[in-house]
Amino acid sequence: MRKYIFLLLAVAVCIGLGACSDRSSRLEIEYLPVRLEPGQTGTLVGSDGAYADAEFKGFVSPVVNGFFTVKGKNGYDVYRYGQDKPVEGLSDLYRAGYMNDGLIPIRRRDGGELEVADDKGKVRFKMDSRLSSSEYFTDGMLLVGEVDRESYQTRWGAVNSDGELTVPMKYDKLYHFNEGCASASLDGKWMLLDCDGDVIAELDGVDNVSGYMLEGRMVAFKGDQCGFCNRSGKFRPLGQPLNILDFNGRYAIVNDASKQAYGVIDTEGEAVIPLKYKFVQFYGSDRFLAQRSDGVFLLLDSDDSQLAEIHEKGVHSFNGSTMFFSGDFLVAGEPGCYYLYGADGRRLNDTPFYQLY
Repeated sequence: MRKYIFLLLAVAVCIGLGACSDRSSRLEIEYLPVRLEPGQTGTLVGSDGAYADAEFKGFVSPVVNGFFTVKGKNGYDVYRYGQDKPVEGLSDLYRAGYMNDGLIPIRRRDGGELEVADDKGKVRFKMDSRLSSSEYFTDGMLLVGEVDRESYQTRWGAVNSDGELTVPMKYDKLYHFNEGCASASLDGKWMLLDCDGDVIAELDGVDNVSGYMLEGRMVAFKGDQCGFCNRSGKFRPLGQPLNILDFNGRYAIVNDASKQAYGVIDTEGEAVIPLKYKFVQFYGSDRFLAQRSDGVFLLLDSDDSQLAEIHEKGVHSFNGSTMFFSGDFLVAGEPGCYYLYGADGRRLNDTPFYQLY
């Protein structure tokens, strides 16, 4: 068995700027790092429930787009799954982001410049060491920011895959690019920008947005109303007092004003799954994980039909549009005894794992 001797990277599932883009440019999980027994070396488990032929010590990130990042005594190393050595040129790093669009932002231990490398470890370009960045590319764009020395606020912009600053660093907030645009805020006004930094549309006086464009819509907030904005910037409220918690381009997970009842609506605001559950989360593009009032977890279809019951103390899906990672992973169980469940609600692994990182 090939041995990956690692110390593991704690994974941030989303960055402070907002959520990631849709499934076409999201960071897809392929394997999760797990420990089979306390005190033992860990391994990786795939979405089919099979454990990989790999071992590690300590902490390791999930395998995303075929790569994972680990932290050892000398810093961060970037690995391609199936290889027991770091990618050439991507070892002993001060920091490392995530490989997406074939690019990864890094900082070396000496100098601390922001660099962007490809999946072979070749540096594409370097940027000023004062800049901070998001941890991954989407739509070929990387968000970068610099702290204003007078206001101490971070001003955000974006570079393309050639290192060109096409979106100037002047925005108070800037969310990830998706479907060729990104939402940005400047002096309290929200707008849509294209990859060249040009304004596509002003956002109809909205107070805030939920990040990114999906299927031509994004979640937006105006006063006490919640609804959607389209690419022309027009705001359409839901017409009912609901809070949108998550959105995947087709459906939105919502709760009521009391925040006690959860359900699902479509983009027209019509109920798909009634407001009757303690908890709802996406599991796939048109399936949902829900919890009944008696604590039982359910897998539901988009017409509220029940696909399966899962009698576990806790269940978590990694497939949600506001999650940093996506993938059809359903982890259920309790500390010391976890299982993966498939789309049909059946256990995938016969041997439980002790810990999920």
